[in-house]
Amino acid sequence: ETLRNVPGITLQAGEAGGASNTAGEMFNMRGFKASNSLFVEGVRDDGLVSRDVFNVEQVDVYMGPTASAVRRGTAAGYVNMQTKVPHLGSSSAATFSYGNGDRGRLTADLNFASSGSSESWWGKSAFRVNALWQDGGVPGRDEVEQQSRAVAPSLAFGLGTPTRLTASAQILRQENLPDYGIPGAAWQEEPLTPTTIQTPAPVDQANFYGSPGFDHDDAEQDAYMLRLEHDVNRRFTLRNQTRYNRAHRDAIISSIQNPAAYDAVANHVAIARQGNIRENTIASNQTSMIGRFSTGTLRHSSSFGIEFTHESQYAPSVIGVGTRAPADVFHPNPNEPVIGFAPAQSGAFTDGNTNTASAYFFDTVDVGSRWQFVGGARWERYDTDFLSEDAIGLVTADLEDTDSLVSGKIGVNYRLMPTANLYVSYGTSATPPGSANFSLSTQANNANSPNVDPQASANFEVGTKWDLANGRLSLNSAAFRTENKNVIFTVDATAVPPVFNQDDSQLVRGFTFGALGRITERWEVITNFGYLDSELNTQGALNNGNRLVLTPEFSGSVWTTYGLAMG
Repeated sequence: ETLRNVPGITLQAGEAGGASNTAGEMFNMRGFKASNSLFVEGVRDDGLVSRDVFNVEQVDVYMGPTASAVRRGTAAGYVNMQTKVPHLGSSSAATFSYGNGDRGRLTADLNFASSGSSESWWGKSAFRVNALWQDGGVPGRDEVEQQSRAVAPSLAFGLGTPTRLTASAQILRQENLPDYGIPGAAWQEEPLTPTTIQTPAPVDQANFYGSPGFDHDDAEQDAYMLRLEHDVNRRFTLRNQTRYNRAHRDAIISSIQNPAAYDAVANHVAIARQGNIRENTIASNQTSMIGRFSTGTLRHSSSFGIEFTHESQYAPSVIGVGTRAPADVFHPNPNEPVIGFAPAQSGAFTDGNTNTASAYFFDTVDVGSRWQFVGGARWERYDTDFLSEDAIGLVTADLEDTDSLVSGKIGVNYRLMPTANLYVSYGTSATPPGSANFSLSTQANNANSPNVDPQASANFEVGTKWDLANGRLSLNSAAFRTENKNVIFTVDATAVPPVFNQDDSQLVRGFTFGALGRITERWEVITNFGYLDSELNTQGALNNGNRLVLTPEFSGSVWTTYGLAMG
């Protein structure tokens, strides 16, 4: 729901990513792929799971190249979630909802703080637990069911003192029936491709083409975090955070792979059967120093630190998922038998991991009462290893890619008045091979080949923000230009080795506008609008100048809430 209120974001197969070889969510931001760009507490949150906000305190969306903030990245940006932590003072809250699709949801948030009589470090402690139960279907979809169970305990010591220690965990389990929608041939507007044959009549949007007795999409996620903070003095705070996350997904799905799966003569669609097992882990340790100080008349807000991260993905091959007869496009039978269903691991697998060490420095300098200058850079060294074996144990790929990257950002902010500002910023990112899925390729003209250069992106942006009507109305707007270079163009794929270069590029220009207003004491409205002018600059005459895929020219949203008077 957070991403719905951000213009320029296009979801693909959702966070779970289907049976594809991805490490996480699949969506685009401002025209560029944002694969593997979800973060929790500033740490990449790998894994094929559908994330829930029951334990989320705040969601921040950062657009454009931002590798200087979060290590190697894409031209798109990233999404960071901050989890709920204990606080002084006891509190409790619970919500229950029931809606269309027989969908029930229950959440609980309990915080227990020690009595205020103790002034010791141990006495300034609190325990908090958040829990989730969700069960039901999906409105407008037949057969589909989704179940989630989760608990997130956290414990904090030294709250309100110079030294604070927080330990937390989140345990999530999901059991879902996967749903891949209706055939592309059923789209009644303009054909999806020039060769697409459309159905002669509309297809019921509730039609389900899966196999409930054979399909499943089960996920587990276990995350643990330990954070220690110490105020060295009134100006400097030292912080160390360690986070470990493990995500496991086991899925067998029925899908309609493309519009060509539709047989116009028989009015049938071919059903593909796929299996997917993914195990993702990430261990991260971050040490940072945050300081506020002055040098002469200049006021600084600085941060610098180091980070060490190990990420891995293990993906065994699944066989025996069975076959299914083509389905009637208008009247699919979810009880259609699956022949030869005996799922097992074949013995083949891929195993990839990336180790990263990085150091960064950022500084915000206030000059006078109106000017603010922002700058920073990150250096990182990464080492990606990839191993692939077939079912009889023969190594099909054993590759490594090691390199150093430097990314940065600069910006100027001018305060037009206490409630309005104007800014200009420039930032860069680099996307090395294997960034999205920890896989390296033996194919020379593949973006994941260890012998190609990382894709390099840069973003130039100007924007403004205004708070009006005594804070009841907030307006923001930005215009930007993002370019992603070093995109591969294959000159001759039949040559051995293939002839290619990295002279293609992708360009997106656009602007966004947003407004947050409180019309009355009870009525709030959030509205956003975005325009994206995307372009593929390629040496291939057939595609040169085409729009980037999954990049809507116009997008927008309106979100409104009204609080009812109770009692």
